Amino acid sequence: RTGLDAIYADLPQAESLWGSRLVYLNWDADGHQLRIFEHAPQYPLPGYLSMPDSLDHRALLAGWFGLSGKIRWTEPRAAARLQQPPGPAQFQLSVYVPSAQLSATGHAHVSARLNDAVLGEADFTTAGPHTVSWNAPRGAGPVRIDLATDPPYPAPGGSRQYGLAVMALGFVPATNGAP
Repeated sequence: RTGLDAIYADLPQAESLWGSRLVYLNWDADGHQLRIFEHAPQYPLPGYLSMPDSLDHRALLAGWFGLSGKIRWTEPRAAARLQQPPGPAQFQLSVYVPSAQLSATGHAHVSARLNDAVLGEADFTTAGPHTVSWNAPRGAGPVRIDLATDPPYPAPGGSRQYGLAVMALGFVPATNGAP
């Protein structure tokens, strides 16, 4: 078939495509691997996203940069759409805080919201990988997650402002004592 248009899935204009059936390609430069992802509107949203496998771009709303190895940087404000499972669950956020970010900002503070309800906050003061979890209010179905990072991390030598380097986010089974 001729006349096919190529659209980068990471760009905002690609969001209009998620209501239709499509196939998209993702080149993993680090792993030298081409990944093919099929999407149809009836497919459920993911409940958990590991960034190296974050091929379901419907889940990433505003505020996300392209995949960079095993992380995906956010802008100071970012949003995702995930499927909350029925029953007790926690929302988990795994990030990598580079030492350059701490040198520039002193710390990285994130606040998370689920459908406008506060999930929790965390302050990162050491470099390296970090994982935080917050009890999610009971519910099931598609939810919106909003992340706000303060202070913003100015990109070295550039005009971009970053929030966090996210490795994974989503719902995990609740531990004992969770609602």
